[in-house]
Amino acid sequence: MTLIYAIIPKVIYFDTNIILQLPYWSSNVNFIELRESAQLIKAPLFVPEIVAKEIVQRRIETANDQLKKLKDNSSGLGKLLKRQPLEYEKVEKMEEIITVLTDDFFKHIGIEIIPTPANISIHELIDMAVTRKAPFQGLGEKGERGDKGFKDTIIFLTIIDHMASNSIKDALFLSADSIFSSQELKTRIQNKGFNIFVAKSFKEATEYINKSIDKLVKQHIEDESNKIKDFLEANFQYIADYIVKTVEISEQFLKPTGLLGAFLDDHSLDNVSIKKILKITPKSITSAKPGLINQDEPEVKNAEAVTFTVSLQFDLIVQEYGFGIFGFGSEKFPISTPEAYEESKEKPLLGEPKIVEKTVLCDITVDAHILLKNEKYDKLDILKVHSY
Repeated sequence: MTLIYAIIPKVIYFDTNIILQLPYWSSNVNFIELRESAQLIKAPLFVPEIVAKEIVQRRIETANDQLKKLKDNSSGLGKLLKRQPLEYEKVEKMEEIITVLTDDFFKHIGIEIIPTPANISIHELIDMAVTRKAPFQGLGEKGERGDKGFKDTIIFLTIIDHMASNSIKDALFLSADSIFSSQELKTRIQNKGFNIFVAKSFKEATEYINKSIDKLVKQHIEDESNKIKDFLEANFQYIADYIVKTVEISEQFLKPTGLLGAFLDDHSLDNVSIKKILKITPKSITSAKPGLINQDEPEVKNAEAVTFTVSLQFDLIVQEYGFGIFGFGSEKFPISTPEAYEESKEKPLLGEPKIVEKTVLCDITVDAHILLKNEKYDKLDILKVHSY
């Protein structure tokens, strides 16, 4: 049985360097695509409180820079005109205004702020800083080690606390900071019993979610198929009796031609003539899938539509031929002497036909309904066996 592992994140977290890619109140196509994918898997979006505070601080610094430019320009213009500097906008309570605007911004784009845990141990922080445990080692842009990383550590501990408090095992974290992708931190996270996939961009995160959804769908189909197959195998005698008693086939079933023959895997009967069929024995269920080949079948309440294949064993008496029977080995004759053809036909064939026993396996396809009782598989209703 093929095992397909699909890890679907239950929540999505964002780092500062990712949020800063979002323009104020403007749309970002890649973020919108990620948010839509998150909605498909019902994964809420979060930022740690320290990230929200850093966003506020960054915007306060930007606003102050703009005000300083206004003041400098006003002063320069006053000197140039030999007059008092022009008045410029002076903003009061800037921190309060930007904090409110930032909170409104997060609400507007659907991101919730999670508080910093009150139980973070100062002793743990000191130990992590001294021993440079990730993310305290704070890898720089060139990979150099250092003792920075306090903010990253608070982000890490906030995410872990939030996951633990809400019984969340799988998460997605967007950060362009290389420390969060380090093997050391991945190992620590896994040792705590969590799975956190780190994506460096909105696009990478969306691709991860979509691939996980694809795997989940495949896993669901695989699980359903195995469940159906187990039920069919438990009812195999009924299926075998039904096929033996009610189904008719022709030689075309064993030796299909045209397009049917083109998709045939077993060509052991290509160069033989079937003289006799000794026995036909249903052997096993080879595959099972939810749904019917013929979609026009009416829907039945309290039933699941299935299509499956049964392997039939044919014990045969066949006559095998050498290639000479097909004329591929006959001698050439001159066009000027047509009568020479008759002489060539009187010569013995390259291979004499042999009568032998041969066993082959062929799959036959069946459409059916599995009737449900108390939402469990109960009875099998065979609709059609595809033979030709």
